Amino acid sequence: RGKMLGGSSSINAMLYIRGNRRDYDGWFDRGNPGWAYRHVLKYFKKSEDNRLATEGEEFKGFHGVGGPLEVDMFFGFDPIKDMMIEVVKELGYNLVSDPNADDQMGFTFSQGTVAKKARRCSTAKAFLMPAQNRTNLHVIKYAQVTDVVINNGKAEGVNMVIRGKKVKAVTRKEVILSGGAIGSPQILLNSGVGPKEHLEKIGIEVKKDLAVGKNLQDHAVVFVPIKLHKSYAQPIPEGDLIDDIYMYYMHGVGTFSHLGLLDLTGFIHTQNKTSEYPDIQFHYFQYRMGEEKRLNNVLDKYGYDNSVRKSFLSAIKKSELLLVMVVLLKPKSTGRIELRGKDPLEKPLIYGNYLEEQDDVDTLIRGVNAVKRVIHTKTGKLHETELLEVNLKGCEHIGFDKPGYWECYVRHMTSTVYHPTSTCKMGPESDPEAVVDARLKVHGLKGLRVIDASIMPDIISGNTNAPTIMI
Repeated sequence: RGKMLGGSSSINAMLYIRGNRRDYDGWFDRGNPGWAYRHVLKYFKKSEDNRLATEGEEFKGFHGVGGPLEVDMFFGFDPIKDMMIEVVKELGYNLVSDPNADDQMGFTFSQGTVAKKARRCSTAKAFLMPAQNRTNLHVIKYAQVTDVVINNGKAEGVNMVIRGKKVKAVTRKEVILSGGAIGSPQILLNSGVGPKEHLEKIGIEVKKDLAVGKNLQDHAVVFVPIKLHKSYAQPIPEGDLIDDIYMYYMHGVGTFSHLGLLDLTGFIHTQNKTSEYPDIQFHYFQYRMGEEKRLNNVLDKYGYDNSVRKSFLSAIKKSELLLVMVVLLKPKSTGRIELRGKDPLEKPLIYGNYLEEQDDVDTLIRGVNAVKRVIHTKTGKLHETELLEVNLKGCEHIGFDKPGYWECYVRHMTSTVYHPTSTCKMGPESDPEAVVDARLKVHGLKGLRVIDASIMPDIISGNTNAPTIMI
């Protein structure tokens, strides 16, 4: 949820991926003037200070220099990256120099919101710090906005709670919500802006009947674990950690200066090799032998139970582990955000509805099948790759890798990659699901806009940080 200065850009993996040009052209085609790829590209470029834009002709037309947001490559080298590139070549996929340029399809090393000396460049550092001394900027920490004050169809301010004290801020011009795909709909619903039936059930006066909280879209992810180097894996020497910390803080290099294998990403279409529009994205985590604590932290974040954890943790005692993240880019299943009750400080109800549509399950299974091809490559065999059999309660009766197993696996192992969007959908007034117009003004109200990932008509084909900054 990014509850800090800079929002989720201060806690995310920093990957700078814009998505596919067809995403934006699709927004435009559905009645949102000004949002085609040719329109939004200049705003991506405007925000950037991208080192790559000065290095190669292929980057120049797509990237900007001199903007507030620093963008660069992650400079980390690991033998496992060389292995994965060889695997990708063997499997016949393209190697792409810049997924934010003309061609997204294939495998690439992602750019990131990375400042000098391998420091994070959050939106707080990029946009807020240079403006911190402006007389018209007031930042209030530890404040929870409860609702927007709406009178006679016009937003006049916001109510908030600061350390238990209720405070009202009055505006002369506009209220702009940027609470994210969970926070913005929650604030609007608490303000009486949302589905009439839901608000009346809660007991909140309806100020405007709109589909707030509907159309929730997120990138579902399935982890496919692969064991490797089981005959010669070695634990990390104890002294290396201290050395790595020193090298990072003093020189901005070493293990802590990059994401390991996470900056390697791939975009494929699982049914049409010639498609220019991906349906699956891949990310990767790598764990050395004995890294149980680090692995357990990730498994905990994604909510896996003890039987699953034991399978992963027992494997890493004897081998290295490669976790392939199979990400569903364009889900057909949608969810919703609702209120629990009238208390604006209560956490909202989040109905993800992941895998409600069978097409989403089928696409993820095809993504898993693409991963399975790794162990049959020459390079995969050289590195002793082997699928890890996970102890899944509910799938034991099928048999590992037998027909029906991977659907059971997908349905048990699917989690979120934390990219919620689309709960305050942008669209024309004729669209019954639309909450804001193409200028991001809330339909039917004056002086109120929403500017965050919630306005995406459909989720983007990639990580959501860069598109949200553009918005």
